Amino acid sequence: MGVIDQAKQEVSKAWKLLWAGIGAVLGSPVAVAVAAAFGIAFTCQLIYAPWRFPPLGRLSLAQLGLPSIDFGAAGAIAGEAGSAALRQGAPDAVKDFFAENSDLIPYANAALLALSVAVFIWAARQQMIRYKRRPQAISVYQ
Repeated sequence: MGVIDQAKQEVSKAWKLLWAGIGAVLGSPVAVAVAAAFGIAFTCQLIYAPWRFPPLGRLSLAQLGLPSIDFGAAGAIAGEAGSAALRQGAPDAVKDFFAENSDLIPYANAALLALSVAVFIWAARQQMIRYKRRPQAISVYQ
């Protein structure tokens, strides 16, 4: 087996691990609730104060009750990229961008609302698929 074939297999394995992790996080019942909460937050923000973002603070998967997932090499790369972005001042650049372009904030709220609704629909669909496969797995009374 050549080096290229081994690299293809490793990339394929990492890709499958990444999507399995994303599916596990987004397919959980907690993800449905979190997506619904974000949808409500962005909807209320668009109705009552469209010129600013909702105060969501720093949320982590553990705070939201989601399981910690090993995303493999992709997770390590994402962690390194996040650390590099913090070192280079990305949060300040985003704040400066929205301070200069405050007229874009309602559009960003609308886009984040659409993303929240899409995640909610996808996660609820995953729950329905899981329920159809194993009806006893989601029963509250067992």
